[in-house]
Amino acid sequence: MADIDWVSIAAIIASACAVIAAVVCVAMYRRVRSFDVVRRINEGDAEIKRHAEQSLDEIHARIDGMGDALKRIESHQAAEEKYVLRPRDLGAIQDKINHVAEDLAATRAQTTTQTQMLAEQLRLLQKLVHNELSVRRNS
Repeated sequence: MADIDWVSIAAIIASACAVIAAVVCVAMYRRVRSFDVVRRINEGDAEIKRHAEQSLDEIHARIDGMGDALKRIESHQAAEEKYVLRPRDLGAIQDKINHVAEDLAATRAQTTTQTQMLAEQLRLLQKLVHNELSVRRNS
């Protein structure tokens, strides 16, 4: 056993220890890194949840504000409701306008007829007066 090379054995043991140490370091790094990834995921989830809750609170505040604005708009519309014409109202108004137009046309026709009759009577009177004056001048 004198031929044993102690330097080679020491080198083999040192390299085995180095490999074991490297494997242990890699295993520890992966484990720490996996815990770090899990922690980051959990922190990200918590941050997303906080952001979602904050956004939801803002949306609720806007909706509450819109409810007040909507109530004001509805009350304003209800107050002006009596001044707004609807299509169902326009039918009756159109009928009234047509009736007034027919009455106006009938009145104009009657006025035109009466005017023509008065003009005819005036012509006859003028003719009679002219004839009477002519007769008096000639006599």
